Amino acid sequence: MDKIILVSGYFSGDGQQRKIEFFERLDVCLKRVGYRLLLVNVGKEEPEMSCECVTGPEYTTVDHSIHGRDFLQIEDLPPEVIMAAAVEAETRETGFLGASLRLTLYCAYMKQLLQERQPALCILWHQFNGNHVILAHQCQDLGIPYLYMEYAALPGTICFDEDGQMAESWVAQRYDEFLALPVDDSDLAQAQCFLDYLKEGKKSGKPQDSQVSIQSVVERAREQGRKIIFYAGQNDWASGMLPRGFPEARIHSHIYSDTLDALGHLSEVAEENDWQIVFKPHPLVQERHRYFEVPFPERVDLVLGGNILDCIQETDVVTTIVSQVSYLALIHGRPCVMLGRNQLRNKGCTYQVGPRDDLAPTIQHALGDGFHGKARARWLKHVAQICKYYLFALDPEVESIIGRDVQEAADFLVKRADMTSLSAALDNELL
Repeated sequence: MDKIILVSGYFSGDGQQRKIEFFERLDVCLKRVGYRLLLVNVGKEEPEMSCECVTGPEYTTVDHSIHGRDFLQIEDLPPEVIMAAAVEAETRETGFLGASLRLTLYCAYMKQLLQERQPALCILWHQFNGNHVILAHQCQDLGIPYLYMEYAALPGTICFDEDGQMAESWVAQRYDEFLALPVDDSDLAQAQCFLDYLKEGKKSGKPQDSQVSIQSVVERAREQGRKIIFYAGQNDWASGMLPRGFPEARIHSHIYSDTLDALGHLSEVAEENDWQIVFKPHPLVQERHRYFEVPFPERVDLVLGGNILDCIQETDVVTTIVSQVSYLALIHGRPCVMLGRNQLRNKGCTYQVGPRDDLAPTIQHALGDGFHGKARARWLKHVAQICKYYLFALDPEVESIIGRDVQEAADFLVKRADMTSLSAALDNELL
């Protein structure tokens, strides 16, 4: 009987076909060596696919309304449900008790499923949601190894990580170890080929069909001789930054509590230095962030739905707390100031803000030196390293450039399923 690799994620509705097709190909590769996939859909609609997929009962996918005060008490809930419900309630804009009920029901459903199917490995597509806070704890309790999976920082790729995503990834946390991974001239040449493909093809990972003219937005500031700083927001609750009381939150953002906290500070330094800020909120939370209050609102131009590549190309410096827009900035040759941390942490190709008072001097440094030669060389090395040791190709076009195809992804997962840690799997690959 085949061993099971369980994948939990959202597979319902439009926009999921690319993801589903990858798993269908992955399932074929796994079946050759005695493994197969079981996809657990956390969406409401049954997706169509060739590999086995189950969608949870409706009560695990819909929001619940609780009106009785005594029906569910917070002291009755285990810590993982409280943590998950805090993330869930804010992300889905629902009540905390309703989220707690849904997640308690989901927890019971998943516990039974895990015990019945006994997967050799679990894969959690996207770390920062209530379901996967629960599922990670369940895997720990049951001794099931698990990995986080997500679209990766470079368009057309995916990644797996045992430690977490973004600033929690091993690429960010064990940066000295990652920087020491060897690459040769052929790896660097391949990385350059990939970067050329991404830049010339204007690849961004998401559709960029906006009719908003960024050039018109920045025209007045240009006429006044101002330097223009592009600030890319993120979905704070879905990127590990919130709730702020979680210990992991400060791993991602050691200075700012959320997107608007940093925007307020940027408006202050813009006023002091006669700069202009172009602010593009994350698309999933732009309605929440469009009515921002900052000390100097006239220093901030809000761009809703603008083409992200136009925002990068029409401004002088790109800044963000954790957004993967930082990678797009470097692809297109713009200096990037990191207000928080992601996989680019300590790679030597961005400008990193230390304490809060360093914001203005760091931006000044980036404006003065730009994306200079040493940073470009370190950036190329970083791309070569993540392509060789961390990323896998999602799209066929990317596969033709960097290799790391679905068969290699299958081999990686089979090794991980048979080993006790991702570090052991990496060591095995390097031998």
